Amino acid sequence: MKIPVAKEIRFGFLLMALLSVSSFTLSASESSQDPSGTWVWESEIQGETKANSLKIRMEGETLVGEYKREDIEATIRNGKSNGEEIVFELPFMRNNGSEWVVDCEAIIDGNVLSGRYSFEGDNGFEEHEWNAKREIAVGDLVGTWNLHIDGPDGLTYTPDAILELKDGSLVGTYNAVSLDQLFPMSLVDLNEEELSFAVDQPDLELNYVGTVSGKSISGNLEFDIQGNSGDVAFTGTKSE
Repeated sequence: MKIPVAKEIRFGFLLMALLSVSSFTLSASESSQDPSGTWVWESEIQGETKANSLKIRMEGETLVGEYKREDIEATIRNGKSNGEEIVFELPFMRNNGSEWVVDCEAIIDGNVLSGRYSFEGDNGFEEHEWNAKREIAVGDLVGTWNLHIDGPDGLTYTPDAILELKDGSLVGTYNAVSLDQLFPMSLVDLNEEELSFAVDQPDLELNYVGTVSGKSISGNLEFDIQGNSGDVAFTGTKSE
């Protein structure tokens, strides 16, 4: 679609203001995956299916958290993550007071963990596979999401999406920093791992749909600004 020159200039300035333009470029370290969250999976124990959960987070360079299966609990020990995989120990106490340690490792792939765990059992060394999925709750999304949009003009736009909980539901505010103005967000919704929200103002429609992975999000933005429409990919991270 060909936009008249004068209108194209006005549209360009409005787009820059609404999305908050900068020359910021994502660094390699920001592409690493944060394992923080609650991971769940099922396992067969003596012919019965048991639900397992692992709630973990990063404290500096250390992976910490808790494991739970019914009334069995353990606190992670010697946990580490390099942004691509995690390793940790789970220490348990036997009835005789001795310690039993399970060594765990897994590769992070978005909202999936795939790896192996091993231990010394009654019949010697054992090793098994485990696969877990990250649960995403609305409370996990509360905070400020710094969005990054690589425009076709070579610039990167950096608005903020501020999410809050109100009466158990997500609500949001869109911060276009360069305008020093906040816009209410509508249609804020979480469907499993997909977060969507919109900004609907005169001469301005923004519709974001992205996949949440820990403290990161990536997806697609559809926009209509003064009658000029299109779509572009976006990424974002949740600030501390």
